[in-house]
Amino acid sequence: MENSATIALLIPVFNGANYIVEFCEHLKDLTSPFDEIIFYNDGSTDDSLNLIKKTGYKYITADTNKGVGAARNILAQATQCNYIHFHDIDDKFSSTFVEEVKNAITNNHAEVIFGNCDWIDIASKTVLIRWRYNQAELSAKPADYFLTNPLGIINTAYHADTFRSINGFNEDLKCWEDADIHIRLALAGTRFKHIDSTIAFSMRHSHGLSGDQLWCWECRLKFLERYLCDYSDLLNKSTIESEIKKVQNVFILSGNFSKLKKIIDLKTKYNLRLKTDKIYILYLLSKIIPSGILFPLVKKMIQ
Repeated sequence: MENSATIALLIPVFNGANYIVEFCEHLKDLTSPFDEIIFYNDGSTDDSLNLIKKTGYKYITADTNKGVGAARNILAQATQCNYIHFHDIDDKFSSTFVEEVKNAITNNHAEVIFGNCDWIDIASKTVLIRWRYNQAELSAKPADYFLTNPLGIINTAYHADTFRSINGFNEDLKCWEDADIHIRLALAGTRFKHIDSTIAFSMRHSHGLSGDQLWCWECRLKFLERYLCDYSDLLNKSTIESEIKKVQNVFILSGNFSKLKKIIDLKTKYNLRLKTDKIYILYLLSKIIPSGILFPLVKKMIQ
């Protein structure tokens, strides 16, 4: 690791005009500044580009929307800093973010530094989820750990060359791309260091991609199948099975019984140790009984 860490703040923006001014005001709260700040206007159709220009920070702009994975990869190539941090325009970080990350870089030989993160409901300001991590469990089985404990990007900083060495984000992905890159980094032998401090805050609202929870869980299932296919010799199969069971439970509790067929098919295709007799019955019933009738009956059975 370099003796002197420099950290670039990289922010992709797509139609984020409502957040840009507030985000830049938020930067003033930092006890230590980022060494470089670069915005990427990802084909916005609102006033984002004009507002970005007014910030005085470096920016890149595109005429068409390339997606967040591509935007982040382009940003990662645009900086000379040896560490990079991606942030979403509508999220927050703690005032000591840069200070804590740089201290961790100085005191540890790690390519990825990450802290804790709180998910906060933007309307009520209540904490929805407190994401906490365990260094000992991570060190034992890094890839499996991140499979069961997904890590986002807003509470993470990456050694720039390490990030580029795995070709950054998979640009084909539209969901769970954050969790995916940490599994790939772990499989590549990357060294991680956890800061046991809450350094970022994800402001949750209903109009983002992650607001469509069922869609995200379907996407999650596709990821798990890809890991079964591509990384079966590198990841613990029982860990993947446990994660598939979580998706199965979401489908049941949301009344989407027809989607259970995919899990049944995965069991057969990959010889998974999953009990599917009951969900197969639910799937068959969903073909003849309307969901509005079947779902209340199932809820009574599982309460």
